[in-house]
Amino acid sequence: MSFRFPLLIRLSGVLLAFCALAATSCSSTSNGTPESSSASETTSSLLPAAEGKTEYPLTLTSPYGESVIDKRPTRVATVGANAVDTELLLSLGGVPVTTNGLGFNKAPWLKEAAADRIELVFETESWDQYPYESIAAAKPDVIVVFGYDLTNSFAKLSEIAPVVTSDKPWTGYFSNPWQDNIRILGKVLDLSGAAEKVISDYDSYIAGIKQANPGFAGKSLSYTVWFGTQRGLSYQSLPGSIITEVFTSMGFTQARNAGSFSETQTVSPELMGSIDADVLIVSGSEGATEATPEAIPGLTDSAVFQGLGAWKNGHTVITEKKSPAGWAMSTAGPMGTRVALDILVPRIAEAIG
Repeated sequence: MSFRFPLLIRLSGVLLAFCALAATSCSSTSNGTPESSSASETTSSLLPAAEGKTEYPLTLTSPYGESVIDKRPTRVATVGANAVDTELLLSLGGVPVTTNGLGFNKAPWLKEAAADRIELVFETESWDQYPYESIAAAKPDVIVVFGYDLTNSFAKLSEIAPVVTSDKPWTGYFSNPWQDNIRILGKVLDLSGAAEKVISDYDSYIAGIKQANPGFAGKSLSYTVWFGTQRGLSYQSLPGSIITEVFTSMGFTQARNAGSFSETQTVSPELMGSIDADVLIVSGSEGATEATPEAIPGLTDSAVFQGLGAWKNGHTVITEKKSPAGWAMSTAGPMGTRVALDILVPRIAEAIG
C-alpha cells in the first residue's frame, strides 16, 4: 500500500499568496449621495487602502437581524471559533484587533501571518461561547463571525458593534462557502476587488491541481476525520458540503453512499462500508494520538475497515495527529484549504499511482 509519504509543508508560500494584494484608491461622491470611503482618509495599519466602491451607510441583512455600518470600519473583531473569519480578513490584507484563540491557535498558517499584530487573542472553552466583555474592550467597529448559528448571540454582539455574518441560514458545518462570505466582508471593508482577487487566485490554484492530476477525474472520494478511539471516525464529505466541493472541483466525484451520513456523521461499524470509495482520506485530529501515516490502531485493524476496497487497493491516505491537514481542511477557507491540499494532493497521487 502506498501510505508512506513525507509530510512536508511550506506555509510561507501560502502566506505570500495572500499578502501581495494591492488596493486601489478612490474619490468621494458629490453631495446628496451616500458617501464612498476615501483611500486617503481610511487607510490604516489594520487594513489596506479603500477601493472606493462601497457606499456607506451600508445595511446588511442576515437570518438573525440587520446591521447598519455608518462608515468604513478600521477595527475589525473576528470571533468565530474556527477562525475562518480571521482567515478571510487576513486574505484581504487586513488584521483583526481581536480573534478567537480556539481556532486561531490550531492554525500555524494564521499564527505565522498575524500572531504578533493582533492586539488580543481571547480563549474560550466552547464553540458557541463569546467573551463579550473582552470583545467590547477591543473597541471594534464591526464584529465578524462566519459559519455559526447566531440565533442566541447576534443581539448581544450587536450591542458592542454591527455584526457581519452570512446572509444565508446556517444549516451545519461546511454549509456556507467562504467565497460568499469573503464577498460580504470585502463589501463591508470596501475591498470588493481584493475579495474577487482572492477567489480568482484560489480558482487558478485548484485548476492547476486538476490539470496536473488527470488521474483524479471520475474517481470517487470519501473524506473522514479520526477523532480517537472514544469519538471514532467522522464522515466529512457530505453531499453539498464545502469539503465535497473542494474535491469535486479537482475532478473527483461524490462517494456513492455519502448520503448515508445525512442524519449522522459518525461512522458506526454498521456504516463503515458506506465510506468506501476509489480514494479514502482519513485525517487525524488532535485527539488521534494513535494515528500514523501507515495505520490507526482501533480503526485500520478492524475486519470491516480492512474489507474496504480503498484499503485493499492501497488507495487510503492517512494523516497523523501532528499534520495540519485535518484542521486546515475543516476550516474550509482559502488559506487553510491550500495548506491541506499541499499535503494531501501529492499523497493521493502517490496512492492511486
